[in-house]
Amino acid sequence: MTIFDPSSALARGIAYSFPQKWLRLNVPASKMGGGIEGEPSGFSDWLLRSHGLPSSEYAPRFLYGNYLTELLGDLTNSGNCETKPVEVTAIRKVGDSGYRISGDGVSFDADIVVLCTGHLPPNKFLPDHPRIIGDVWAPNALDEIDPDDKLLVVGTGATAVDVVLTLHRSLHRGLITMISPHGNLPIVDAAEAEYPDFFRLHDGDLRPLTVLRRLRSEIARAEKSGDAWQNVLDSFRHHVRGIWQRWSPRERKQFLRHGAQTWLVHRHRLPSDVAELMQSFVASKKLEIRRARYRSLKEVQGGFEVQLAERAVPKQIIVNRIINTTGPSLAFNSAKTPLYRQLFSENMASQNPMGMGLQVDDASQLVDGHGHAQSGLYVLGSATRGHFWEVTGAPDIRLSASLIADHIGKVRFNGEFDHTTRGVAERVTKIVSQQLDVSSTTVTKNTSFIVDLGANSLDLVELVMALEEEFHCEIPEEAAETILTVGDAIQCIHAQTFNQNVEA
Repeated sequence: MTIFDPSSALARGIAYSFPQKWLRLNVPASKMGGGIEGEPSGFSDWLLRSHGLPSSEYAPRFLYGNYLTELLGDLTNSGNCETKPVEVTAIRKVGDSGYRISGDGVSFDADIVVLCTGHLPPNKFLPDHPRIIGDVWAPNALDEIDPDDKLLVVGTGATAVDVVLTLHRSLHRGLITMISPHGNLPIVDAAEAEYPDFFRLHDGDLRPLTVLRRLRSEIARAEKSGDAWQNVLDSFRHHVRGIWQRWSPRERKQFLRHGAQTWLVHRHRLPSDVAELMQSFVASKKLEIRRARYRSLKEVQGGFEVQLAERAVPKQIIVNRIINTTGPSLAFNSAKTPLYRQLFSENMASQNPMGMGLQVDDASQLVDGHGHAQSGLYVLGSATRGHFWEVTGAPDIRLSASLIADHIGKVRFNGEFDHTTRGVAERVTKIVSQQLDVSSTTVTKNTSFIVDLGANSLDLVELVMALEEEFHCEIPEEAAETILTVGDAIQCIHAQTFNQNVEA
């Protein structure tokens, strides 16, 4: 495998690149999972081992970037993966089943290509102006703001909260006004607790209204029993992709009109201390949050006169600067990046009919301008939002990657590539529990076979041999020595079975 990325911060992207400790994950570490699908405690185990932080911690985001960087380093050191600091500017078909990847004056041939390009730059609806910050993640984007500036932040989501927290840290004194059509900050999270899976995709009517009623009914039932609605929503979340794909275009549009923003507010939540801090800013008159839409602006001395529509009533405010936090563009057909300009100009890509990213098929293969899915050319992440909806959270990305890997196995290895990550995790857990005579629950919760489960060297030898028999692979001695946790075993099995399938 070869990763092409000109960035020096591989595995971080935008989300996990910034070193500020106050930019935190919006879920506890226990919900972030591991580096692969089916490894529930990978990050939380690493966080405890490396930093002494519990699984309930809403960790700084850069720590998750450190974790992913470490996983990628392990993969590249194993020889299963290489990285090239190349910006890919073109992908073209070669023959019947291959692709030529070009960039920075060099070309490479590949049988399979996965586009993992992340977010496009933010939606551009504001004019270019020195006092308008169109991309808050650009280097030094907030540095020119005077502490006494009156600010308009367009958006009230997680990025807007990050901006306000960063301004607070820089001792900002001027009034900050946040606006959005609903006027709601993300809702505070609750203590994590298991909630039974109550929803069935095949239980008849899946119209948006029916799904909403079923969800609200379950929340009411849960709250009567003392359960938090947040845990009900978390239990429901893994059905969302399947529901979205079963909806007709008309039903999807109805959800986008009336339900999407409410879902996002409840789905992407805030740690309780961050929510309390934001409310303290409101109480002290440092921050106001308005249910309003941006309409237009006029430049005035030292800033702008901004026209808003507050519940359809025209309003105006005077501010010194405007900050756009409305999120990334999904208009890939008008993206300025060379790669997407080439793909669209040569009819190798098409925009999703909902206007939300690229058009892909159910296997996440890119659909060309003629409506044909291109075998072996996959898309992962936010570019697939229109087809799958839930695609940007860490669990969603892992699931998408797992399904793509599974499809590659079935298509390229005639179904013999039978080691989807979910299957590996379950089978490894079962083998460990049998070999070390402990329950599956204990295996999942504990980290070290030696420290936590009391395994000796012969136990580990027996365990490795059992893994080889189960997965029909040969684990080299050096690799076997690294298997000290369930996560180690899962990664080792993936590496060995993948290599041996490719060689075969």
